[in-house]
Amino acid sequence: GAARRREIAMRFSLGATRWRLVRQWLIESLLLALLGSVLGLAFAVWGERYMLLFLPPGAGERFDLVPDATVLGFTLGISVLSAVLFGLAPALRATSLDPAAALKDGGSQQPGRGARAGFRKALVVVQVALSVVLVAAAGLFAHSLAGLRSINPGFVAQNVVTFSLDYPRAWKSADKEKHRDRMLARLAEVPGIASIGYGMPGPYQSGDASASIRVPGSTRTAKEGVEISEQCIGPAYFATIGIRPLRGREFDQGDLRSTRKIAVVNEAFVREFLPGTPDPIGRILSFDDSKPEGGEPTYIVGLVHDILHDGLKTTAKSTVYVPFRENAFHIDPMLLVRAQLPPASLLPAIRREIGRIDPEVALVEPRTLRERVDDSIFVERMIATLSGFFGALALLLAAIGIYGVMAFAVTRRTAEIGLRIALGAAPASIEWMVLREGLLLIALGVAIGLPLSLAAGRFGASLLYGIKPNDPLSFGLAIAMLVAIGVLAAFFPARRAAAVEPSQALRHE
Repeated sequence: GAARRREIAMRFSLGATRWRLVRQWLIESLLLALLGSVLGLAFAVWGERYMLLFLPPGAGERFDLVPDATVLGFTLGISVLSAVLFGLAPALRATSLDPAAALKDGGSQQPGRGARAGFRKALVVVQVALSVVLVAAAGLFAHSLAGLRSINPGFVAQNVVTFSLDYPRAWKSADKEKHRDRMLARLAEVPGIASIGYGMPGPYQSGDASASIRVPGSTRTAKEGVEISEQCIGPAYFATIGIRPLRGREFDQGDLRSTRKIAVVNEAFVREFLPGTPDPIGRILSFDDSKPEGGEPTYIVGLVHDILHDGLKTTAKSTVYVPFRENAFHIDPMLLVRAQLPPASLLPAIRREIGRIDPEVALVEPRTLRERVDDSIFVERMIATLSGFFGALALLLAAIGIYGVMAFAVTRRTAEIGLRIALGAAPASIEWMVLREGLLLIALGVAIGLPLSLAAGRFGASLLYGIKPNDPLSFGLAIAMLVAIGVLAAFFPARRAAAVEPSQALRHE
């Protein structure tokens, strides 16, 4: 509007009415809003599909990704309202000029001074302040996600493929066991497969199994049985997920059919039921909790590290691992294959071998163990990604705002800058004069945005993990990034101002 002062004054002089000019401005604003809405709709459709990448398999079925007419109408209405409001204000201001005065001064009034320039700068300050909030939030969520990803789940998730099998309904437990034994033997011969195991429920598999136990000599079970987590596993389970027993051994094929009851326990079990016992091998527990001394003894033959089976945010439970016996359970186990090659490249070979054994058996939900771990934190991943996107968008808008105001000010002050240079001002001093103005806007925006960011951080504290809502690293990086982007945006107009030729500048108007 300020740049078109002379054009507007000329049109007034030629008989144009104020309503006609305001109407033109509104049409231009609505056209921009329409183009922006179309682009926004395209981003919305793309974003909805992109969100599915964060969701576990099947979770996307709960989301209706068809564009909703009510939501679409609301957002389009907001866009039109914004176009009218933010198009009408500058239109009314630009058309309130005195045509004679505007034509006389040639539109050379310096907008770097006065209330109008102050309002423009205030808008940029507010923009920077809101950018601080968004970028700081993005930093907090990214830092929180990094903390989650750094948690050791107790196993090595890389290069492990997990899947289950869909058997024909007519098959009995003995048929499934026979098929699984043949399948494990065939898959062990496939090049690129290092180890194969299975378990129920398995790591990061929906569902949990528990049992009530007694541990003779433990004060925890002296009065009544205690509920613990129970995992039913096959041979090579621990080797397949990349861990070794701290004491003793894991199960072998003979343990699945042995009448002697054995178990492997984790460190949390020892801390809770056998405190002060460095080596629990040979100790017994009982799944018969009806009497203090227990029933048939189950001998501990191995001790393993704590494994976070249920999620990275959980703590390790006291867990007992027992041999998987087909007749004892009605749930088929999850199978795990550790690969020496990229897991995706082995899936065709796995499907082929299973199909050769029996075409009626189907592979269900083949996923890497790493993907299952990521699925457990899909909310945190989605929040971090979306906040990062909006933080980057805020940086871009802040940079555009700072650049626009500074570039416009330099253009309108070309004659003044040329006169300064003609009178001996050094280019560096001109550059600093413009840059200093940009730095002031950035500093004011940061000063306003920082307390707002701290308040927003406390509001979202429940979504953070392992860091405080006033995390200095996240806020420091956010401010440093915003200052760097702002300085860069103000630097180019400053360089252009320092390069002004005095002779051309004095003839600018």
